[in-house]
Amino acid sequence: MKLFDIKKLTFEYFRRDEDGDVSEVVEALKSIDLSVKKGDFISIVGGNGSGKSTLAKHLNALLFPTGGQVVVDGMSTDDDKNILPVRKKVGMIFQNPEDQFVSSVVEEDIAFGPENIGMPSAEIEEAIEGVLKLLDIETLKKRDPLKLSGGQKKKVAIAGALVMKPDCLVLDEATSMLSETEREELLLLLKKLNSELGMTIINITHNMSELAASDIVIAMNEGRVEFTGKPDKLFNDIALMEKCRLSLSPEKKAELDELVNINSHIGRDDTFDISEALIFDKVSFSYDGRVNVLEDISLALHPGETLGICGHTGSGKSTLLKLANGLLTPTDGTIYYKNKDITEKDYDKAGLRKHVSLVFQFPEHQLFEESVIKDVTFGPYNLDISRVEAEKRAFKALADMGLPDTLYDISPLALSGGTKRKVAIAGVLAMEPDILLLDEPGAGLDPVSRMELFILLKKLQRDRGMCIVLVSHDEAEIEMFCDRVIRLERGTILE
Repeated sequence: MKLFDIKKLTFEYFRRDEDGDVSEVVEALKSIDLSVKKGDFISIVGGNGSGKSTLAKHLNALLFPTGGQVVVDGMSTDDDKNILPVRKKVGMIFQNPEDQFVSSVVEEDIAFGPENIGMPSAEIEEAIEGVLKLLDIETLKKRDPLKLSGGQKKKVAIAGALVMKPDCLVLDEATSMLSETEREELLLLLKKLNSELGMTIINITHNMSELAASDIVIAMNEGRVEFTGKPDKLFNDIALMEKCRLSLSPEKKAELDELVNINSHIGRDDTFDISEALIFDKVSFSYDGRVNVLEDISLALHPGETLGICGHTGSGKSTLLKLANGLLTPTDGTIYYKNKDITEKDYDKAGLRKHVSLVFQFPEHQLFEESVIKDVTFGPYNLDISRVEAEKRAFKALADMGLPDTLYDISPLALSGGTKRKVAIAGVLAMEPDILLLDEPGAGLDPVSRMELFILLKKLQRDRGMCIVLVSHDEAEIEMFCDRVIRLERGTILE
């Protein structure tokens, strides 16, 4: 029996100029025909901006068709009386889990949905305990969800959806900030929900390894469904894979192979001038003054190297980056940059961030201007350079990130998750830092954009001698691009 029956689905939205006037009509979805049976495990893939997230939001009536129709278990989303029943039936996990948090305590956040449909208190408490145990996040019960790591936030968002006992779970890049082990655990959980409870799973992903768990794969490109079928059939169609930005062209693969080995000699501190490095000397940090998130960290970041930092969710990776550019101050220990103590009260932290720049896990956190071009030029305008030079840097950074000029006047907050990430990285690159700190830079990017980003970074490193610090849960990515690797576990350097 069909759970979703979609016919000629079209969705358009307006882009407006600075005066609020309509400047363009964008057709995000173009006459999509699609059906999904109850109990299917579906994966949706495609390039950034191909319409995946827009399609997902139609499945639980967060968006409504401009043309055509979406029917969920016999209920058309065009009918207002069906909206609440559809949303109960179809649970949604967004790209950024913070978008669905409503409380400052994890258990209260998870309880929000059941409370709003009148579920009895005892039943709510039992259901919460069940999902916390299922996702192995019982220790987070009393924590503030906004203060958790990226991966922990994803798990809390999933718990908030599962507690409603939906018939279908739609996940938009739910595994993008999980470690390999956590990713495998989540996929096993989804398979269990699918096989044992008959729950329909729709997994939007950029990770091609996840497609093996699927019954059906849907590949999208420029608002259209280009392919529906078995995973192996998609993998065997090389031209289609390239068209949907799921694999690199032979030319790009050759370029990548040439670049990844440029610093193969790097790995020992004795090959560097320590006076140019950023050095952690026995650094510890605690958010609450009691339990250290990082403990006795000593390391050096050197010009021209790519340092990989990996470890499980909550191991302290993002905290380490925030210490490196002065957003946080160590509880104990000292951090030096070019032989100066950056932990001193009178140290110029704003000046430090011109040289040591950070791209956050969630790019929305650093996008604030009303247009893409204004956002990317903001940093260079505040440097001691001419306005013309600042604009040149911004335009070059946008071009390097593959962002077309048609996006320049659009609000960055109106872009897809992957495109927001590109804008955020462009804004940092335009500052031309000496050390570039990247927290899960590939999350939200399609496979081709991800590889193109690393090709760009390796070129910048080759041409500028830039130090790149890459936090990633993708161990294959770390192995391919990094000269050295530090593995964190529970706030300490394991190896």
